Amino acid sequence: MTAIKFDKEQKEVILSKLKKYCEDELDLELGQFEAEFFLDFISDNIGNHYYNKALEDAQQIVTQRTMDITDAIDEMSRIT
Repeated sequence: MTAIKFDKEQKEVILSKLKKYCEDELDLELGQFEAEFFLDFISDNIGNHYYNKALEDAQQIVTQRTMDITDAIDEMSRIT
């Protein structure tokens, strides 16, 4: 799997939220350097689990929609 990458704006938002969380909840002030390393760790070690779960969820939705379409086509073919 390729590494999870964020554009500059996304990364700034994520880092800001990460730094705020650490400060508010853990009483830990992270500098930019530390926050970037922390984000890299999360992306490399945890992010793939969220990515894979999102793909599973999307696959279930597509499968259900495909079944719904198949059922609708079957109903139409019985009518005529």
